[in-house]
Amino acid sequence: MPRRTVFSVLGAFAVSRIAIVVLLIIGSQITFVAKDYKTVWRTEVSLVGGRVWPEMLRMMMIGDAWFYRQIAATGYELPTGDAKPKNTWAFFPCYPLLLKMLGGTSDRWYWILSVVVSNGALLGALFAVAAAGRAMGASDDDVERAVWYISLFPTSYFFSLPMTESLFLLLSAGAFLAAIRQRWPVAGILGGLAAATRVIGICLLPALLLLPLQRRQRISTQQLWLFAIPLGVLAFVAYLYIHTGDPLAFVHAQTLWGRSSAPRFAMSFPGSGLAVSKPWNFVALNAVAAVLMIAAGVWFLIRRQWSYAAYTLMSALVPVSSGSLQSMARYALVDFPLFYFLAAVGRTPPRDRTITATFVILLGWLVALFTLRVDFALA
Repeated sequence: MPRRTVFSVLGAFAVSRIAIVVLLIIGSQITFVAKDYKTVWRTEVSLVGGRVWPEMLRMMMIGDAWFYRQIAATGYELPTGDAKPKNTWAFFPCYPLLLKMLGGTSDRWYWILSVVVSNGALLGALFAVAAAGRAMGASDDDVERAVWYISLFPTSYFFSLPMTESLFLLLSAGAFLAAIRQRWPVAGILGGLAAATRVIGICLLPALLLLPLQRRQRISTQQLWLFAIPLGVLAFVAYLYIHTGDPLAFVHAQTLWGRSSAPRFAMSFPGSGLAVSKPWNFVALNAVAAVLMIAAGVWFLIRRQWSYAAYTLMSALVPVSSGSLQSMARYALVDFPLFYFLAAVGRTPPRDRTITATFVILLGWLVALFTLRVDFALA
């Protein structure tokens, strides 16, 4: 990999993570003192050393992060007499098991290890995305733009939280890179781990099976290793069946987040008009993310890049089929071929500046809202 690309990856990682951490620290130290004129909050930001650690811990261990912490510490919840699905059943085991193996069972050590793992995985993932793009024929300029766009994407702060985005991006991009280099056993194993991290990892199977067709390579028996990918999901299904009696408990648990357990493609717009945001759902951003993913998939189809097309379109259609756009921008965040598409769109300086400025503004705004516990910034 050229030195320029290495520096670009390191720069994208450092600039984006430092900015996010600074914003999180400042936001975590905001104190709402009182109200003036009955409507305006009087606030105070005091960077007191003794408050930074506990406030950062309290702020980060929210939403999905708490469920992963619970799985790492005590395992999945057991069924109760009410026959209702449990929250933890919706979350795949690879990330919490990794943290448990590393010794993250206490609150303090879990927080430290999870942040180190998430940020370390992101750095590795950015290098994997850059290497995969170059191996598939993308120019260094396109690869570098893609890396910056991923790092500055409006929901990219999730990469630094105790959640699965960074690990999944590392495993999925790594599986693609291994397949491009025809290291099929490595591709199958990484793909299986990705599928055990997030259900969307199953989309790697058809995508990687199409890769030799796209690259006009010979079919090899080594490609049978790719069928290790579904084992990540099947192992979790078997575990759920043994412990809950419901092999699809992870699907049925989605109803706790307003999703449908049966496929339906209804979008989350009310009949009275266009909703910019709903509780726990930044509908406008999520809708744009879904449209971008579908547009990227069609663009890859036109260019006969079958592998990227299959992966991107399936990564969009699987969550959309639940009947909700909730968290769609987080699904887009880990769909790394999408950023090759955006890098191609941003080849002219005006377009590049527009994309970058839009991402930076939205990222800063959402991080600020995240520190204030605004619901849709947490989802």
